[in-house]
This record gives sequence, C-alpha cells and structure tokens, in this order.
Amino acid sequence: MKKIKVLYISANGYFGGAEQFVYTAVKNHIESKSIYAEIFFFNNGNFVNKCQNELIPFHLLPFTFRLSHILKLLRAIIYLRKYLVVNHFDIIHCTMPYPFIVTVMATLFLKIKITWFQHGPVGQFLDLIANLLPVDRIYFNTQFLQNEHLKMLRSGRYKHLHKIINYGIIRKQCDTQKVLNIKKSYADNKLLFLIAGRISPWKGYENVIKAVNILVKNHKVDNTKFHLLIIGDYTIKKDKPYADSLKKSVLHYNLSQFITFLRHVDDLENYIKASDVFIHASTIPEPFGLVVAEAMIEHTLVVGSDVGGVTSILQNNVTGLSFPSTKTNCFNELADILNTIIAHPHNYKNLTENAYQQIIANYSVEQMIKNLETDYLMLCEGNYE
Repeated sequence: MKKIKVLYISANGYFGGAEQFVYTAVKNHIESKSIYAEIFFFNNGNFVNKCQNELIPFHLLPFTFRLSHILKLLRAIIYLRKYLVVNHFDIIHCTMPYPFIVTVMATLFLKIKITWFQHGPVGQFLDLIANLLPVDRIYFNTQFLQNEHLKMLRSGRYKHLHKIINYGIIRKQCDTQKVLNIKKSYADNKLLFLIAGRISPWKGYENVIKAVNILVKNHKVDNTKFHLLIIGDYTIKKDKPYADSLKKSVLHYNLSQFITFLRHVDDLENYIKASDVFIHASTIPEPFGLVVAEAMIEHTLVVGSDVGGVTSILQNNVTGLSFPSTKTNCFNELADILNTIIAHPHNYKNLTENAYQQIIANYSVEQMIKNLETDYLMLCEGNYE
C-alpha cells in the first residue's frame, strides 16, 4: 500500500502549543503503515534542533520572509511549490493562518489537499484573511474554539469541513529525585503552588501575585503554609516591562518569602509533579490550555479559568476548581480558593483523580493519531464528512 504523504507546515521553529502538537503527530506517524509525514519550517529554532537530534523528517526554508515583503514572499511561495511538486505530497497540514495563506498561494492549480488546524486565538487579522480562502479541512482542539471561529464573517460556509481533534497529552517521565529536590528547596513541609508559561499580560500573573498578597495580609497566612513558583520568561521584547513589573509587585507587597521566579526550565514536568496546585489565570479565554492537561495527568490539583477552551477539561468541583479569571478583581476569589486549599489540603484527591482519568480516557496520543490518520485517508478518498 502506497503511503499518503503529509507535510506539516510550521511557521515557527520554536516550541509552543501548536508546535508540540505537530511534534507529537509527526513523531508518531513514523510508525504508521499508511502515512509518511515530515515538517516544513519557515524559520529556525529549538524545535528544528529537536527534530534534527531525534531524526524526525523535516525541511527548513533556507531563507526568511514576511507577508509584507512581496518579493521575499513570492520567493518563498515558489520555493514551497517546487518542494511540494518534487516530493509528491498529498496533504498539507498548516498549523496557523499564516502558513495556510502562503500554502494556498503555493498550491494554486495543484491537486493537493489543504488542511488548517486552528489552534487559536481566533479573530486576528490573518484569521480573517485565511477564512476567505478555500480549504479541505479545518481542525479545532475544542468546541469553544470552533464556536469562536464561526463568529467570523462567512465562516459558516465551511462548517461541514470542521473537525475537532483532541490533543494527545503525553505523560512525561519525571525524575523522582529532582521532584523531591524541588519540593524540599521551595516548599519543604508546606504546599507548593505553581503558575507557568510565557510571561505576557494576558496570562494573569499579576492577579496571582495579588491573590497571594490577600492571603498574607487579609487571611494572615504565613510562609510556613505555602510557596508560589512562577516559571517562565517573556518571548517578545514588548513583554519585558510587564515581566519587570511582576518582580516589582512582589517587592512592593513584601512577598519575597512567598514567591520565587524562575526563567524557562526544560523539565517543567518535574515542577508540575512537585507542586500541589497548578494555577491557570489567563485574563482572556484561552483556546485549550495544554499545560492544564499536563498538570492533570500528573494528579496536580488545577485552579483555573471558568471560561474558554480550558472548560472542556476543567469543571468546577469535578476535575478541579475554577474562578472568573477574566473579571476585574478576580484575585479576591482566587485568594479565597487558595485559602480553603491551605486549610483543607487533603480534600481534593477525588478531583485530581477525576481529572487524571478524564485525560487518560479522552486525550491520549493514540486517539489523536488514529483520528488524524483516519481523516487523512478519508480526504484522499474525497470523503469530507
């Protein structure tokens, strides 16, 4: 049987949620009897290096370009088109509207199926442009994201081409000794709270710091009860002032004994495993919340947003605890929740077990790969339903 050739096009050479999905998909397609897959990168980064080290098939565009630079864009379109024709790809899987727009131009009059995974957020300028272009399939990671997409002009005409694909959540192997060392270093004989991710204003870090201040000043909780780790770094220069402001807030509230900042770590799974509570505090509705699922699979209690795609896995008092993270003064409710956890830390084992079982049952890598490969076969057969 001839394998279907799928090219995953990634606009980014560095890791994010969408890139993690592509990595997991292509790595598992390697064992497939029906699919051959590789990644086409628009730029270099640690994701490219990882593929090179792990012998994952990839191709790096040998030059950079921007949509706003017509001549460089045209050069990229011609290069991509030649690569597709020479290598006889059957399906293209685009990770974002940006590569999707470029792909549509590069495949004009070619008989190649084009799919686009809307990882979110939705409604930005490139989404609006991409929504006007022809497509063979649009994937979503949550019903919430699909509903947001359908709010855009003329998006309903492709609704029959929509399909939801749950992310495959990998339970990474933790280093037991490292986990113990983390716990001892930051929260020996007390609860360890964790918030992690890119440092950006919409991630809600300042609300978590304010909640800690309320715990200390209003609820009179001392530093023998808990410690908060903030793990992450800014990835774009415009977020540096925000990152600096967070550290200033900790000093302003005199919370240095309660909060520690760490920059990016390569073994976040060890920190999640060492933590008693993972906090998700985004101030805008997130498409899914990959790190929330990664916390759940480690039996770490999640306290997170009550809106957005994260609600597909976080149900209040069922698989975790939620609060209105998008509302003004949400830090008051977050502080109350954390105070209750500190007072009764052993009351939430049923929630963490429910969350774990949910991820295992509905978000396995095996299910994700099966759903993708089945759909690729259907598309090549002309079946779009």
